[in-house]
Amino acid sequence: MGDGMKSTSGDRILQVVWGVVLGGCFLAAVSGCSTTNGEAPDPGVEIHWNTPGQISNVVHEVFLQNGFVSSRGDYTKLVFEKKGSLGENLAYGGWSREGSGCA
Repeated sequence: MGDGMKSTSGDRILQVVWGVVLGGCFLAAVSGCSTTNGEAPDPGVEIHWNTPGQISNVVHEVFLQNGFVSSRGDYTKLVFEKKGSLGENLAYGGWSREGSGCA
């Protein structure tokens, strides 16, 4: 350095870390995000040889076993909710006192 101070290995490491961080931020900003044209298709499953009521009962049972709560719906339109984790609340909201984050 010009004023008589020597650069230490710690300074060099700090420069490299900042370079990596700034480079990563630049790449994230340049790459951006994109979506498909229009809306993405809804995920779906075809189940044959069962009645809608049988299918609804099994789906309802599986979701309840995995911690979801049935919110509303009938056998053709099922809606389930599950309280978000701490990480999901921090990432997607959850700053309100009522809680948030249904998946």
